[in-house]
Amino acid sequence: MTGTASTATMVLRIPLDTPQSDFEKMKELEREVPGLKVIRGLIEETTAEKQQ
Repeated sequence: MTGTASTATMVLRIPLDTPQSDFEKMKELEREVPGLKVIRGLIEETTAEKQQ
């Protein structure tokens, strides 16, 4: 029997107007926390940008 490995991925979405220094601190967490992905822009913000 073969097993499959699964990894949980956590997505941290932060607002577009987050200061760059705070964004960089959050991005550093990606290296420290396995499975974490930091994205700038909330769903509502990114959807609104695409519609413009």
